[in-house]
Amino acid sequence: MELRYVDPRTLKDNPDNPRKVQPDPAYDEQLAANIREVGLIQPPLVREISGELVIRAGGRRKRCSIAAGLDVIPVLVMDTEADSADRMRAFAENLLRQGLATVDLWRAMQALAGDGWTDDAIATALNLPPRTVKRLKLCGNILPAILEHMATGDEPQTNHLKTIAQASREDQTQAWKKYKPKKGERVAWWDFARALDKRRMWARDAKFGDNHVKAYGILWVEDLFEQGDQDNRYTTQVDAFLGAQHE
Repeated sequence: MELRYVDPRTLKDNPDNPRKVQPDPAYDEQLAANIREVGLIQPPLVREISGELVIRAGGRRKRCSIAAGLDVIPVLVMDTEADSADRMRAFAENLLRQGLATVDLWRAMQALAGDGWTDDAIATALNLPPRTVKRLKLCGNILPAILEHMATGDEPQTNHLKTIAQASREDQTQAWKKYKPKKGERVAWWDFARALDKRRMWARDAKFGDNHVKAYGILWVEDLFEQGDQDNRYTTQVDAFLGAQHE
């Protein structure tokens, strides 16, 4: 193979691309944002046919590089003639691509933070809402033993993950002793989350101010899974909340 640097606009699309139905534009926007921030990581694979470079794998990378405003990108030019594997390469690249698991996403973000990336910078580079980055960081509140199990591929639904992450480590430890599955089995996440769920009192329903919050020792926690256009703070200190409300 030969590495070349070319204008992405000169590349011809793969006539055998199996993806005819285009993905959600948000995915292209996400990739374009990442390319804009860190560059094109994986060069498209091309063949030179009749003096033109024809993409065999990487049409989306070309499209998003143009959207990111790149005038030159690297490409790998195959040095053999087209063969029957070309169609399989294009098919496999589209079919076998899979996103990272929740735990892997969180660990990758932790590593980026160690390299000096801020939450806002990560959100910008990956074209993610800042709240999504904050949600992933909730994994840091989850008991390591639970994270290790999740890393095997057995993950809770988002609403269950929220409940687990917002529970105390002590409560998680006690519940995990009861619901930890045997080797090779899956967690009954619904039962596990239900055991950790506590009644919530929302700040938006409070009729009292900061003075009463301090007087009753109320601690607000933000629910990052709720809609972002409202006050999503809550407390599980039900007696304190009701006392302040009554006063």
